[in-house]
Amino acid sequence: KIDLEQARKDLDRLESLHADNLIAETTYDNQLARVQGLEKKVEGLAADVKRL
Repeated sequence: KIDLEQARKDLDRLESLHADNLIAETTYDNQLARVQGLEKKVEGLAADVKRL
C-alpha cells in the first residue's frame, strides 16, 4: 500500500504538469499505468487475505 500511496502522490504532481504541457505525455501515461497496476495488485492481495 505504501508504494501505491507514493505512486498516487507522484501522479497528483504530474497531473498539474501534464495540464500545463510541461511533461511528456508518455511520462504521465506511464505513471497512470503504474498507479492502476498497483491498485490491481493491492486488490488481489486483499482478496488473498480474505481467503485465508
